[in-house]
Amino acid sequence: MALDHVTLHLRPGDCYGFIGHNGAGKTTALRIALGLLRPQAGGVWIDGHDPGRNPRVRTQVGGLIEHPGFHDGRTGRRNLQMLARVQGIENPIDEARRVLDLVGLEDAADRRVGHYSQGMRQRLGLAQALLGQPRYLILDEPTNGLDPEGIHELRTLLRNLSKREGATILLSSHLLPEVTGLCNRIGVLNAGRLMVEAPTDELLSPDSRSYLLKTDADGQAAACLADLELPGLVVSTTSDDGLHVSVDEEHAGEIVPSLVAAGRRIFAFTPVEPSLEEIYLDFSRGDRAAVLNAAPTNRVQPATELPRLNRPIRRVIGYEFERLRRAGPLFALLSPALVAPLVVYDRYLAIGRDAEELSQGSLISTTDITAFEGLARALHTSLPLLALILAGIASQSIAGEVSSGTLRNLLIRPLHRFEIVIGKLTALVTTALLSYLCLLASAVVSAGLAFDYGDVVEILSTGGGRFPILTAEEVWPEVWPAVASPLLPLVAFTCVGFLWGTLVRSAAGALALTLGTTIALDLSRTLFRTWDMEAWLVGPYLPSPLARNAHMDFFVDFSAGISNATYDFAATAWTTPPIWVVTCSALAWMIFRRKYVP
Repeated sequence: MALDHVTLHLRPGDCYGFIGHNGAGKTTALRIALGLLRPQAGGVWIDGHDPGRNPRVRTQVGGLIEHPGFHDGRTGRRNLQMLARVQGIENPIDEARRVLDLVGLEDAADRRVGHYSQGMRQRLGLAQALLGQPRYLILDEPTNGLDPEGIHELRTLLRNLSKREGATILLSSHLLPEVTGLCNRIGVLNAGRLMVEAPTDELLSPDSRSYLLKTDADGQAAACLADLELPGLVVSTTSDDGLHVSVDEEHAGEIVPSLVAAGRRIFAFTPVEPSLEEIYLDFSRGDRAAVLNAAPTNRVQPATELPRLNRPIRRVIGYEFERLRRAGPLFALLSPALVAPLVVYDRYLAIGRDAEELSQGSLISTTDITAFEGLARALHTSLPLLALILAGIASQSIAGEVSSGTLRNLLIRPLHRFEIVIGKLTALVTTALLSYLCLLASAVVSAGLAFDYGDVVEILSTGGGRFPILTAEEVWPEVWPAVASPLLPLVAFTCVGFLWGTLVRSAAGALALTLGTTIALDLSRTLFRTWDMEAWLVGPYLPSPLARNAHMDFFVDFSAGISNATYDFAATAWTTPPIWVVTCSALAWMIFRRKYVP
């Protein structure tokens, strides 16, 4: 919803009710206040700071926007501890316990959030907004999903925060009664325009006050009131078997005595607060002044000194590692390391097959299998799988959190978006390197157990003997470049997945596009080869079932004793993958910098 010249002013200690029908633009305004959206004009200042330019001011701000999102597979306590750590709170365990007690979730703190009811999730959303004892609270429809008891407890909590701890609260709602008993000031928004901003008592005290009147004979009472000819008097029937009476406040005291004198029995004469629709009509018709309590001309206060957030990127890295520490991602990342021993075992079985063929004479000669070849083949088979897995997991770093609603919780912390991108990318790259090290260790150990890291020899048919082709000392120098060659390409595929995750909001869509792109890059190698541009793709630097020109392909042939083994892309192996890494990372940052996060 577009906003049109909306100006709100919150004073210290205010509990400000921001009301308007659904779709009036309340959530848009609050998103801008929290730095989740950039306004096309104007700005927001908190203690003299623009949260969009200096997010450190959000150490003083807690926010709850629409339906809160959490990591459903983790407990409520764990979710809060993750956010407390990334926010820079010194003792996240104690802080999580404190806010859980405040919102009444201490008994459910160790249950997975996926098992929470909507009301419990709303309480947890309020708990994350209260982390760090913020001076300012921005709450969007905080009573959604709460039962009457929960609404009462929330009102009591907010009242205590406002009065006892001096917190300044901006509370949005589409129901006027929800804010009248709590807020000292109210702003009314209609179709993106602020119609009025005023103290609550002034807004709800119009010149002509409405009352509900119940008598023993409403029809005769209405006729009696018409004879009085009081200024501003309007009488109409209601659905509650009574009369709706509007009259100037100074003459309201004449109603009951006049009816009693006329012999009517009075059962009720109570004031009725104006509805949201009545307030709209009053100000749209111009019956009342447009603004009862205008904000000061100087909205921007002198900037106050902000607390420092130590090692913000390291905190994001820790958050990302915690997010990845789940059974699904961990099993996926370790699966290539499980494939490697199976490949080595298959090569072990090949020894028996080759010996049988040699004895039968169907095979003239063969190369004895060494641990070098077992290592090479294990890596050759497992690396394409690892590249796909890393790209897929990286695609969920942003898109997955957008889909679950958890990215919003991260963005309202005192972090620059640049710090979030760098932190997440660093964690993903580290994960890629660690996953490859696990694969390498698995391949090295399983190959060493099955074979010897010895000389490469050729075995001739029965009685022919064994002839050395390469000594182990000649093979070892080729091992290190071969095992190092996948590092940069794996990081490049990780960055490709991360880029797609910043472009797409849907987790499933990001995963599908990432896997499709990875496969398409491999399929396009034939086309680029005809243009002599294959070296500019990232695929040639990892083994593939569609081609045999990666460094690992060369090492497989070399370790098997093939003397004419060659590697075509040695000149660009250390330039092309870094170009992909830098390009994808820069594009991801440019997109995420202005990305809309629902």
